[in-house]
This record gives sequence, C-alpha cells and structure tokens, in this order.
Amino acid sequence: MLGTSRRHFPTVAGRREVCDGHELVRLGVQIPGDMLYFQGHFPGYPILPGVAQLVPLVLAEVRSIWAELGRPTRLSRLKFRQPVFPGAELELQLDRLNARVRFRLVRGQESRACSEGTIDYQLNPT
Repeated sequence: MLGTSRRHFPTVAGRREVCDGHELVRLGVQIPGDMLYFQGHFPGYPILPGVAQLVPLVLAEVRSIWAELGRPTRLSRLKFRQPVFPGAELELQLDRLNARVRFRLVRGQESRACSEGTIDYQLNPT
C-alpha cells in the first residue's frame, strides 16, 4: 500500500561544531525498509534512488538546520558512489561555509561515501 509507506528518514542528533569558519553537522540516518522510495526501485534488489537521498533527506535536513538559507540555486559535484539498501545505517555529514553546503552520506564505520555533492543557496535577507 502506497499510503502506509514512510516518506521521512529517521535521524539521530549528532555533532555540531564550528572550525575555521565552517559549520559542521553530523547526523545518524536510518533507512527503513518500508520506505516509499524502495517500491519499484528495483524489484528483488531494492536500492534508494538518488533523488530520495537528495530531496527528502539532504535538502530537508539543511532546511531544518539552517532556516536562513533560501532556496537552492546550484547543485554541483554530485556523485552517487555506493548503493543504499533497506536497513542501512548512515551518517549525513554537512559542511557549511556561507551559502554553500557540501554533503556526504556515509555508510557506517566504513566511512565510504554513498553520495556526495555541493549545494549553493540563496541567502534569505535577515
């Protein structure tokens, strides 16, 4: 049933620090197997689509952490390096400098990036 599937990623509060003008945030991310995004992608070998990693996870977390950032204006250096499977435990690493956020979605203890990229934002006037 499509209506009963999850659309939001459970996250676990992590670390937040400032270093050399960069603000660094790390969050634990659980990838439940009953998420809507696995349906039909792909039968018998479900993997989390890249757009699901980017929009409801990365962009949503950036918006909740840094409300002063406006809409994204540019996406660059986007790479999907490793598949993300149901049940995965990942870490979302966000590195902000001014209106630019670099992200890495990393698989557990391996520290291997599943996806990464850079997002430029429009700053909202304060």
